[in-house]
Amino acid sequence: MGFILDLSIDEPVQSYEPEHIGYNSFYSEIVSGGYYFCPERILNKEELDLLFPYSSDLEEKRLIDPKKMKTVFVKILNDLKNRQYYYPFVHWISTRKEEKSGASGHFLYYSKLIKCHLDGYHFNPFRQQELELSVIIGKKWEFLTWIKAKPVIRVCGKKLYIKTETKYEQFKDLLEEYIYICDLAIQKNKKVTWTIHH
Repeated sequence: MGFILDLSIDEPVQSYEPEHIGYNSFYSEIVSGGYYFCPERILNKEELDLLFPYSSDLEEKRLIDPKKMKTVFVKILNDLKNRQYYYPFVHWISTRKEEKSGASGHFLYYSKLIKCHLDGYHFNPFRQQELELSVIIGKKWEFLTWIKAKPVIRVCGKKLYIKTETKYEQFKDLLEEYIYICDLAIQKNKKVTWTIHH
């Protein structure tokens, strides 16, 4: 898991318990940018500062205007929606049909004693509809080939189920939850806190 992102209303007792929690992927892909998402393209300087959460371990609590924080999340959600076919896709890999929990963007297996890695969570926007297959040679991973991401694929005799999502679909529920928390804080005339817990 690594760390957790937490958006909360600044009140003594939390009146709302979020359903969706931001983890490493939202932070590394959206907040930090770099792989494919560039927050500087859609956010101004003040909004960029708000996007980076404060560390609960190192800093004092920072109180944020929920209207401003909501603007940040709305801009990100709209960008992911409007540009969803330009950004990489996520291909969730599972060994059982209809299994969402336990599905992963990666799958490790052995084929004739060769360690293989099937990656459905790569950031190549030119290979959106494909999974990356690599093998370990010596002590490092070497790219082998691309495999078309179909609902059911067979790799080295293994039947795998693939569920493909856009980055908009991947982060939509989380961002809508953040927007909802901001709306609650606005209604209560409260500030919000945006924290990263290691």
